[in-house]
Amino acid sequence: MDTAVLEVKGNLVDSREQLISEQRGRQCLPSTGGAEEGLSGCRAGAKLKARRIAKLKARRIAKLKARRIAKLKARRIAKLKARRIAKLKARRIAKLKARRIAKLKARRIAKLKARRIAKLKARLQCQHNIKSHLMQKFRRVFEGIAKAGQSTDLNDFYTELFITQRVSGEVNKEHEVRLIETASRKPAKEETPIKCEDIFKPLPGQDQPSRTIMTTGVAGIGKTILTHKFTLDWAEGKANHDIHFTLPFTFRELNLLKEKEFSLMELLHHFFIQTKGILRYDLFQVVFILDGLDECRLPLDFQNNPIWTDVTKSTSVDILLTNLIRGDLLPSARIWITTRPAAANQIPAECVDMVTEVRGFTDPQKEEYF
Repeated sequence: MDTAVLEVKGNLVDSREQLISEQRGRQCLPSTGGAEEGLSGCRAGAKLKARRIAKLKARRIAKLKARRIAKLKARRIAKLKARRIAKLKARRIAKLKARRIAKLKARRIAKLKARRIAKLKARLQCQHNIKSHLMQKFRRVFEGIAKAGQSTDLNDFYTELFITQRVSGEVNKEHEVRLIETASRKPAKEETPIKCEDIFKPLPGQDQPSRTIMTTGVAGIGKTILTHKFTLDWAEGKANHDIHFTLPFTFRELNLLKEKEFSLMELLHHFFIQTKGILRYDLFQVVFILDGLDECRLPLDFQNNPIWTDVTKSTSVDILLTNLIRGDLLPSARIWITTRPAAANQIPAECVDMVTEVRGFTDPQKEEYF
């Protein structure tokens, strides 16, 4: 019984396999036609498969290319955007920097202007104060024809003195009485007179004004009045507008400081308290008037005195004076020294740029004065 069942099942399996093989054979082999038609059918099927496969491949390749192109475009766009953003940022940063720099420059310029204005105001205030002081000091003078105890306006009676240039270093040791006689005999036409306000101006043939000038003249000829007139004209704004400060000293006053020590700044403040607002005199044109060298009792040792260049460092007054006259101390300043002829040799000739001489009055000036 079992064997019979097994045989029936085996036969059924064989019949199924045979049917499957026959169906497959029908796809490749003709059922009723010849072998050629079967082969052509197989080829057509293969071509269809190949086409389908090729299409699939082409689609995949196209998709891949499209993806790659899209990625490249996206990258390029991203790069362009990044560049544009970077440029915009750089421009903004540059603008901000430029604005900041402009603000800083404006602030610095404003500060500099404010400082300059403050310095200018301080200088003008000091200048105004010292001019007022000098006008008060020199405008009214006691003159021989005035009543006792009364003063006269210097501008009312001053008559221009006859001043001429003399060879530098020339020292006349004659007695002053003989000098007066000699001066009165000299014809005034031979020499060009120098006006009081022009004492520091270049003479014909000179390119630059002289720094150190010595004016000689016998006693009573008018040397001190000459310096007073020069100072008063400057203080009143009548002459020498290029000069910022005129500071007159007398050796008679300087002698009193023989045993003391000052810096140049302290010495100026001692005589002119109005100058305390000035910190740097090298920035200005300053004239020092040293009147009455013949009355000097200070040891003006030009050979042995040390070189002194610091205006803030203290030393003896004679060292300050010798260095000021030599040009080692405050070389930008101008110096005007007055003296009797016999005392002129106290200052070496090489320290004096020009020597002038007061001859008194010419005949027309005498008529004007008297």
